[in-house]
Amino acid sequence: MTTKLQQFFDATGTLSSVTHAERLGNSDLFFTPVEGGFNICVEDRIRFEYRKDTGTACLCLPGTTSAELELWHMGSVTGLAAWFNGLVALHVSAVQSGGNLIALAGDSGAGKSTLAAALGAYGYPLYADDTLILDRQDGAFVAMPGHKRLKLWDNAFELTKVERGERLQPGVDKFYADHVSASSSALLPLTDLVVLVETDGPDVALRQVRGAEKIKRCADSLYRPDLYVQIASDRDHSALMIELAGKLRVWEFVRAKNRALFADTTQFLAKELSRASKDANLQFD
Repeated sequence: MTTKLQQFFDATGTLSSVTHAERLGNSDLFFTPVEGGFNICVEDRIRFEYRKDTGTACLCLPGTTSAELELWHMGSVTGLAAWFNGLVALHVSAVQSGGNLIALAGDSGAGKSTLAAALGAYGYPLYADDTLILDRQDGAFVAMPGHKRLKLWDNAFELTKVERGERLQPGVDKFYADHVSASSSALLPLTDLVVLVETDGPDVALRQVRGAEKIKRCADSLYRPDLYVQIASDRDHSALMIELAGKLRVWEFVRAKNRALFADTTQFLAKELSRASKDANLQFD
């Protein structure tokens, strides 16, 4: 049976057209809602036009690389299109833990992708990078394997031991990663959200988050929340936050910024997640 997620990715996974032009005439707005969809303008060089009925068309300047188009199409365009289709988009990287998923959240630059790649060596294969699209099924939030290739900053390859691939954008030291340990499973439920917090000290800890703080952490993990509020009503937003908080366990993972401690803190998290998955006393409230 074709799931709603499969239908969504089938419809949005490829561009309906790519047209090159000498000038785009973009507006100054990055994101513009329109009837039946939205437009996204990227640095006056690329414009995506998403329409729920016809998919995504792209207009770009000559010299735009396929890696750039993939970066924005599979990121911002797909994440926002998910909201338009009644799905949920989280700004997280995710790993598989048995038959469940663990999402790694945090501010941009917090190291979500790097940590997700490194956890593969501890039995947590990569499931999704940077964006996780969710649907509701059988009382849970479920996802499909990542639609985006893993991308890392240049200095993260040594930490993760994965292979560097092509550059994302000219002049930016960020690259796609090749030959990454990846999950082979299809639809899986998301059970845990781990929020990454970096400190200047050497301390490392994993604590469960509850109550109002849990709801806030879920809200902070939405994909492009600044744009989501232009799509959803206040009532829908509040209901979603309560629903996420009720169905996920939420954690705060505190670790040192010191790169020399990365291996130790990653190993610590892997062991703590293994323990938590077996501890029946750690509930979802």
